[in-house]
Amino acid sequence: MISLHNILSIAKYERKTLLRSWFFRIFSGLSLLILFGMNFALVIEGGGASGWAIRSIPSAIPYFNLLILNVAQAIIAVFLASDFLKRDKKLDTTEVIYMRSMTNGEYVVGKTWGNLQVFLVLNILVIIMALIFNLLSQNTLVDWESYAIYLVLISVPTLVFIMGLSFFLMSLIRNQAITFVLILGYIGITLFLLQAKYYYIFDYMAFNIPMLKSSIVGFGNIDVILIHRGIYFSLGLGFIFMSIFMLKRLPQSEGMTIFSLIFSIIFLAIGIYLGYDHINQFRKTEKIRTAAVALNNKYVKENIPNILKDSISLDHKGSTIAATADMVLKNNSQKPITKLVITLNNGLKISSLKINGKETPFDREYHLLIVSNNVDLQPGARMNVEMAYHGTIDEAFCYLDIDEKTFQQKYGSFVLNVDKRYAFVRPDYVLLTPEANWYPLPGVTFSSDDASWSREQFINFSLKVKTNPSLKAISQGTITEVSPGEFSFANSHPLTQISLAIGNYEYKKFDEKGIEYGIWLIKGHDYFSSLFDEVKDTIPS
Repeated sequence: MISLHNILSIAKYERKTLLRSWFFRIFSGLSLLILFGMNFALVIEGGGASGWAIRSIPSAIPYFNLLILNVAQAIIAVFLASDFLKRDKKLDTTEVIYMRSMTNGEYVVGKTWGNLQVFLVLNILVIIMALIFNLLSQNTLVDWESYAIYLVLISVPTLVFIMGLSFFLMSLIRNQAITFVLILGYIGITLFLLQAKYYYIFDYMAFNIPMLKSSIVGFGNIDVILIHRGIYFSLGLGFIFMSIFMLKRLPQSEGMTIFSLIFSIIFLAIGIYLGYDHINQFRKTEKIRTAAVALNNKYVKENIPNILKDSISLDHKGSTIAATADMVLKNNSQKPITKLVITLNNGLKISSLKINGKETPFDREYHLLIVSNNVDLQPGARMNVEMAYHGTIDEAFCYLDIDEKTFQQKYGSFVLNVDKRYAFVRPDYVLLTPEANWYPLPGVTFSSDDASWSREQFINFSLKVKTNPSLKAISQGTITEVSPGEFSFANSHPLTQISLAIGNYEYKKFDEKGIEYGIWLIKGHDYFSSLFDEVKDTIPS
């Protein structure tokens, strides 16, 4: 039976030993001093473009602080974690522990927890310092939950992994110098050479994977983050249990030896599976995008009608949308059209298709809708196409014209990494741009074979939106709020495309000489109005 008292006693002894280490004291002091200077320059003084990037999004302040500390502590943890076996043997610092009856599991877990406590205290001090600067910075909100979230997602998996790896290599090689060379070489390769390559799979410090949290939509890639950090947390636990199994000391418990081996295999298997799943998600998206472009190439030369009018009615239901689109199509070419090719995002499932009021069968290939029945559109003739669909947006089909290298490039400023999102359908927020293909259009999207895929058409759009009564919908055209949560948009001129945003918006405006100037913004994000008090009399002129 594992004794919690033994574990805590060993952790306390290890904690005191590390806190008395001048190596750790100097590292901690320098880390706090450097981060103090960076916070002062970037958060308080402004710091140019980088400072604005950090102050404009509240979660960026704890993010950049813990990210920089994480790189430093990942290196220092190698020295402190791998030192315990050498220190135990050479300096007899744990004779008081070794002589007691305890299992190897209690000993290694106690050592690990003692190391973690010391580094977590340093992380908490950095968080407190970042929070103080956050509170002192003018016009910068505080994202309270992000301070705890980043501690768990950035620091903990990194520390568990690097400590577990150090323990394992020391137990395996039993030579501290070689262990240092191997791990520091690994750190250097991942930090400077591999970086974000291979879908961030080697980024155990979380230095490259996008992790910026939005105050409106939260993390844009939370599933990817959890899997990625789970990889290193699981591998770290696997290495720690393997260190227990390999420790050259009387185990005291045969059951613990078997237990540690089994759990080591389990956690290592979980880490490897999560790594496979992580890579597979990215490769699956790549395959889908390649297949979508190939499909566009197949149908790009089809004769396509022009769309004269499109009346869209959309119902926002939590994390999905349900919509109908009533289109008027015209054949402006000199040839009859007998096959209709329509684009709609693959995440949206079609429940009904009517041509001139008659239900019509169709074939669906990814994002393309192929209709051959009831299609006989002669030159100059028109037809009515009504489509009902529902679902969400599959972002793999957005921006097919962007190559994979550009698709995977870092987006952000300074050390901040921002995930690339192309559409949002959430209970509290919706953002649909034309690139998301959220409403049907004749023809295909990007083709690598023929540039004729790009057809700018001027369309008479009308849009009706129904959503939660507490939210506002925004789109092109004159807005009419029919009732709480119901909006209509009418355009006096044809447009080439429309977008839709739904959220907790508010409208600020002023009128000057019959012209209305206004801006929509999410409530709680007005950081600029107070800055105009002194010049509000001269702004209109």
